[in-house]
Amino acid sequence: MSIERKQLTSKAGKPFVSVRIKTDKHGEKTLSGFANVENTDWEVGSVVNIGIEEKTTDKGTFLNFTAPKS
Repeated sequence: MSIERKQLTSKAGKPFVSVRIKTDKHGEKTLSGFANVENTDWEVGSVVNIGIEEKTTDKGTFLNFTAPKS
């Protein structure tokens, strides 16, 4: 398991933080989402409920996650 937060800039020039996690359940597949108050305190070993959506683009198939609002 791992969690990575990375400061990025959108095509429109707006800054945001990308969060990428790997889980035991999903093996080597990375789940991607955005940093927000729901996931600020997540660390390796945290047990959380998330929604997962599979997206397919011309670049491949990706897994995106969202956390339920508190």
